[in-house]
Amino acid sequence: MKPYVLITGASSGIGYEFAKRFALEGYPVIMVSSNDEKLSRACSEIKDHIKNCEIIKIVQDLSKRGVSEELYHKVQDLNIEVGILINNAGIGYAGEFIKSEIRQQEDLMMLNMNNLVLLTHYIAKDMVANKSGKILNVASNGAFQPGPYIGTYYATKSFVLSFSQALRRELKSYGITVSTLCPGETVSDFARRAGKQQLKFSMPARKVADVGYRGLMKGKNVILPGIHNKAALLVPKKIRSLIIAKVYGNI
Repeated sequence: MKPYVLITGASSGIGYEFAKRFALEGYPVIMVSSNDEKLSRACSEIKDHIKNCEIIKIVQDLSKRGVSEELYHKVQDLNIEVGILINNAGIGYAGEFIKSEIRQQEDLMMLNMNNLVLLTHYIAKDMVANKSGKILNVASNGAFQPGPYIGTYYATKSFVLSFSQALRRELKSYGITVSTLCPGETVSDFARRAGKQQLKFSMPARKVADVGYRGLMKGKNVILPGIHNKAALLVPKKIRSLIIAKVYGNI
């Protein structure tokens, strides 16, 4: 029997596409999101299209303190051991930092960093006991440079990348692989919720998830979907930051 896959932020976008892909491959999937209505619809859509798949729905808002432990115990109460963890949930904010609400910044950091680390801690300890497991943390191509007018989000993704690469080294001896997915602009609800426009060259979420799935299964370290995403990193960091400031400063 294939291991259970836990995916956060699974009601739409990359997380939803990950859930579909793993279900197609015969994995039982635990889909987690804060939006009960959207999550229920996403679970039903997958069940309708993929016969005999096992989909478990857990509603959990991971932008609040202490909820990663709640989520872990909900999984434990189901007598399930997670063999693959996809930390995909994330939120962003685009605009002037000083004009943002403090609560927006707090929730962003709590979701993108704090609860990602804590949930990984809980699940990784069980993986170590079983001497197997895979972890995929979703960062961003923004992890590689500062992002004026989207600075906190980019900084959290730099944290995710650094944390993941360090953890990869630590868990290797236990038979656990840690990979980091660093997508560029992606077609999803993320842009709208972050308060920014969907850019024309955005990559479909399905393609991002497909690249992420294959990279995770191969045990890759850092996964960069799309040629344009890889090419962008060849541009000097200072110039990339100027471009980012021009794009997001005009929102």
